[in-house]
Amino acid sequence: MRFETVSKYDLKTTLKKVKASLKENGFGTLFELNFKDKFKEHNMSYPNNYYVLEVCNPKLAREILEVSQDIGYFLPCKVVVYEESNQVIIGMMKPTEMLHMITDDEKAMLIAQEVEKIIVKSLEI
Repeated sequence: MRFETVSKYDLKTTLKKVKASLKENGFGTLFELNFKDKFKEHNMSYPNNYYVLEVCNPKLAREILEVSQDIGYFLPCKVVVYEESNQVIIGMMKPTEMLHMITDDEKAMLIAQEVEKIIVKSLEI
């Protein structure tokens, strides 16, 4: 259901490299949230940094939305980068797995496979 890998870098370096790799592969980072910081704003503590990046390739997003607007519920794609047990984890939900929840359309699946391949490649820094 998901793809995860352990980074060989610290958190700050991992975030920088992931965003650069995504950009090199046609995906922009639309939004970045660190739950640790967000909780702190509300006077709550959380022990680890946990980043959620919303990423998008406009060309591929347009193509898949032309197949089915229901796919918009899963857009933009989310990538997570977080600390756990002295490691930095990078991951995402597989677009192909999420797509199975709403359609079996072959054209949509081909686009989802392309998106998945590109993002996995981008996360293997």
